[in-house]
Amino acid sequence: GDLSRIAGHPTCHSLINLIQELSDRVQQIPCPYSAYGYLFLVLPPSTYTSITGEAIAPPLQPAEVPQVNDNLSDLENDNIKILWSKARSQWIEMNNVNQELIAVAKTAFETSLKRTFINLIGVAPTQIFLIWFNSLFDVYGQPNPDDITANNQRMVAE
Repeated sequence: GDLSRIAGHPTCHSLINLIQELSDRVQQIPCPYSAYGYLFLVLPPSTYTSITGEAIAPPLQPAEVPQVNDNLSDLENDNIKILWSKARSQWIEMNNVNQELIAVAKTAFETSLKRTFINLIGVAPTQIFLIWFNSLFDVYGQPNPDDITANNQRMVAE
C-alpha cells in the first residue's frame, strides 16, 4: 500500500510516522544477514542495536574485480572470487534497497516539495537512506510547540 501522505512541509511528528511506516516495510524484505530484514537501513546503528540486539555491519563496497594473487593456489583464488561475488551481490542489493527507500519515502510528499529535495539535500544516486532522511529531518523536523502540545493531548486521550 501507499505511505501516509504528508501535506505541506513535514513536521517532526509526520517524519517520525514516516520512519515507522518505512520500518514496517523494510522488515518484510528478506536480508541474508539480519533477522529483521533491512531495518538497519532505516534506523541509526545505535537505535537499531538497542531495539533488536543485533550489531549489523552492512557490507562494504568490494573492489571492482576480485583481488586474486598469483602467489596463491587456484583453490585459494577461487575462494577469493566466490567471496567477492557474494560481497558484490550483497552490496548491490543493499544499494538497491536504499534507493527504493528514498523513492518510496518521496511518495509521501507533495510534488512541489519533492522538487526541492535535490536542491535542498543534494541527493546523489548512491546516497544512503539515513543520510537523505537525516538531512530532511534537519531541515523540516524541528519540533514546534504546536506539535508537542498536540502529541501530549493525543497521549492523554489514549
